[in-house]
Amino acid sequence: MNVRMCFPRKNIAVYLITNGVRISTLKREENAEVEKNKLISVSIIMLAISIVFGSVFIGTGLKSPEQDDILELGEAAKYLRLSEGDLLYMIRGNDFGINYIEINGKYIFSREGLHEWVKTRQLKIQR
Repeated sequence: MNVRMCFPRKNIAVYLITNGVRISTLKREENAEVEKNKLISVSIIMLAISIVFGSVFIGTGLKSPEQDDILELGEAAKYLRLSEGDLLYMIRGNDFGINYIEINGKYIFSREGLHEWVKTRQLKIQR
């Protein structure tokens, strides 16, 4: 077994030569490589978290407030705590004063309009 020690300027190296196979250990370079790998792993995780949170913020930011104000028949019925049938009965009778728009057989309501209608009306509906 032949052992040779070498001390370069910045790295401490130990070379072992056994049966023609050279085994080297460079402590400082190994530590630097391990630290570099840790930093890369942490950077990847932080990037992934940033992408997820960014997507959530962008997704909620794209939803305009006007979309919440527009209700379809089922949503309007749920908002008024009525069945869809009762709401249809009320708007088809047209003497209840509920404002709506009918487009291609679909009924569209304004949340604010429904809210104002509820505040100003007192009705008793019997079928």
